[in-house]
This record gives sequence, structure tokens and C-alpha cells, in this order.
Amino acid sequence: MNRGFSIGLIDVTPGENLMKAKRSLVSEGYDKCNNYIRQLQDGKLQSQPGCSPEQTLEVKYFEIFFD
Repeated sequence: MNRGFSIGLIDVTPGENLMKAKRSLVSEGYDKCNNYIRQLQDGKLQSQPGCSPEQTLEVKYFEIFFD
């Protein structure tokens, strides 16, 4: 006797609510990144200790998207 199960695409496809939440988070992240880029270009981005302004920008990116 064989036992098992099967799944289809509908079982692993994210729902509309999840997709909306994802789009919102990504959009907010891009807005924050663009703000940091403007601060860097204007010379107003406060560098973190031991980091250049460009390194600080990279750290900010990681905080936004991987935290």
C-alpha cells in the first residue's frame, strides 16, 4: 500500500495579503535608502564610528533589509 501526499502550486504560492505586505515593506525600505543616499550626497549622513560615509550607507542598507 502506498501512502503519501501531493502539493500543487496553489499550496506554495503566497496569498494576496502577503504580497501586499511584501510590496509595502520593500517600498518603505527603498524610501529609507533613498533618504540615506540624499543625506550622503548632501554631506549630512553621520558616519558610524570607524566607518567612512560610504561604509555607513552600506551598514544602513543591511539594517533596513536584513534586520
